[in-house]
Amino acid sequence: MSNQVNIRVSNDDRVFLNDMGISQAIDTLTYVSGKLVEQKFYEIPFADYVPTVFGEGAFSDEMIYYTNFADSEGFDTGIISNGGRSASLEEVDTHYEKISVTPFFWGKQTTYSVLELQQAMRMKNLPSLIERREKVRYKEWQLGLQKTAFLGANGSTGLLNNAGITVNTTILTDFIKNLNTSALNTFAGALIGTYLSATNGIIFPDTLVLPQGDFAGLGNATDATYPIKTRLAFLQEAFALATHNPNFKILPCFYCDKANFNGTNNRYVLYNRSEEHLIFNINVDYTVTQFASTNNFNFASAGYGQVTPLALLRPSTVFYFGHNQ
Repeated sequence: MSNQVNIRVSNDDRVFLNDMGISQAIDTLTYVSGKLVEQKFYEIPFADYVPTVFGEGAFSDEMIYYTNFADSEGFDTGIISNGGRSASLEEVDTHYEKISVTPFFWGKQTTYSVLELQQAMRMKNLPSLIERREKVRYKEWQLGLQKTAFLGANGSTGLLNNAGITVNTTILTDFIKNLNTSALNTFAGALIGTYLSATNGIIFPDTLVLPQGDFAGLGNATDATYPIKTRLAFLQEAFALATHNPNFKILPCFYCDKANFNGTNNRYVLYNRSEEHLIFNINVDYTVTQFASTNNFNFASAGYGQVTPLALLRPSTVFYFGHNQ
């Protein structure tokens, strides 16, 4: 996964080797910096997008969530007459629906030998080879969690690609950053209403997730002639008013861009971010075992964790739309 270079300096101080076995001659005027240029990754604080729970159901084989629905005929059927000696009362009840999600374990090992340890001890100004490997393993865990939250893993789906949700392809046919003033106003005025129609009006949304590339262009003005307000500020205000929620969020997501989604479509998601509707559970957070050896020459340690893929408890509160521009 990583292409970090771990340098091993030879005893004669004239040649160093990287992990790919490539040697490079150096002389007494060569300075080897102790600062390693690390590989960079796009990182998303996924807990800002989906409610995340740590430590629930650790080491379980199945996570079961229950949703509750009312079984009642409404207020009017509860109106009673007091003209008789007794009144007939309508029954009120509820029912539960079970949603089952299967957690999965993840684990990888890091190893080193006595020879590598002895070499590392002599690398006074170079990063520790063992430390670098551990950071690579931990980063892989972190990146895996964010991908699982948005796209799923191990056969599951995430926030962006639940197969049971119909995708609206008419409300937005181009990037928001490209809409002219009239089209931008039309989109802003129609989106919340379209969401309520598609989700049976049971709840207002509070979060809009859109492609990173589109979000990056929302700093331009809504009207080039009168550059008073940015598109982002305009949309933020419009949706906050339409939902009666001053805390309405518009968030960018790397995985919504078609290059990182399915190669064809840009994905937008409008939803209510509440544990009543969706939840992401990290059953066992990243845990590292102590290094141990069976032969006192090679040493190994394991890093492991457990995660339950995103559970959409009420898919009817999630609205997908997008385009292929």
